[in-house]
Amino acid sequence: MSYDVERKLINFDDIDFPETLYKYRYISKENHQSILLLREVYFSSPSGFEDKYDCKVPTRWDLLTYEDMQNYYYEDSIKRLPDNATIEDRMEFAIFNANNNALRDDEFVAKKQQEDFEEFDKRIGVLSLTPYNNLFQLWEKYAENHTGFCVGFEPNFMLKGIGTGAGLVEYHDELPEILPLYKMPFEVQMQRQIYGKLKNWEFEKEYRTLLSNGGTLLESDRKKTIPAEAYKEIIIGAKMTADEIEKLISIIPEELSHVPLKKAVINGENITIDNYTL
Repeated sequence: MSYDVERKLINFDDIDFPETLYKYRYISKENHQSILLLREVYFSSPSGFEDKYDCKVPTRWDLLTYEDMQNYYYEDSIKRLPDNATIEDRMEFAIFNANNNALRDDEFVAKKQQEDFEEFDKRIGVLSLTPYNNLFQLWEKYAENHTGFCVGFEPNFMLKGIGTGAGLVEYHDELPEILPLYKMPFEVQMQRQIYGKLKNWEFEKEYRTLLSNGGTLLESDRKKTIPAEAYKEIIIGAKMTADEIEKLISIIPEELSHVPLKKAVINGENITIDNYTL
C-alpha cells in the first residue's frame, strides 16, 4: 500500500487560514530548543502520541458482511491466482476464503491491526500546531505549566511549505469509522485516521501538517528547517524565571533577531499576551 498523503486531503482554496499558527515548547528539553536554535521542527511518529487512539483508530473488519467478504476475496484473487484463472476459479477462491475467514478471528485481526499500525507509524510524520497562543490548557500541558515558550509561525508556509499534506482536526463523540480499503477509499481512510480525534482533545484546536515520502521516514527525514521569515513571534511563558528567560533569549539565533518577543500573563484562568522588552 502506498502511504503518500496528498494535498487533496485538504483544499487550501476553501480554508480560512488563521493569522498565525503556534507551537508550544519546554525550555528544559534540548530537543524542544531546536525550534529556535536550529530553526527546526520535528514530524512525530503516531506511536509517540499520548492519546492511544490518535492515528491508531482500528479498522472495522467486523462490519463487513458475508457478501463484502466474498467481494474482498474475489479482488484478492486477482493478485493471488495466475493470470489465466477463470471467473469460476476466482469465485471458488472467494467463496472458500469467505467461508474460512480469518478476518472473523479476533486474535488474527488484532495481530493484523498491530502490523498495519507499525507500518503506518514508520511511514507517517505529524506536526501539531494551533491557531491560539492564549489558551490556558495548552500553556499548562505543552509548555511545562507556563514555564516554557511558544513560537508563532506564518501559517501558509507551515501548512503548505514543509509537508506533503495538511488539515484541521475534527473532534467526535465517538471514534470515526474506518472500513477496510476495499470498502473505503484510501484518502477517506487517511482523512479519518489522521484528522479524527475524540472530543476530550478538542481544547487543542489542532491543525496538522503531515509528512510522507512513500517509504520509511528516517529520523533525519522527520526534521525540517524553517526559513527565518516564517517566524512571527516568540512568547515567554508566564511562569518563566529570570534565568529561564535568559536561557531562552540566548538560544535565539541572529537570523531570528527580528522576531518580536512577547510575554504571556496569567489573569485568573485567562492568558493575555503582552510585548516584552529586554
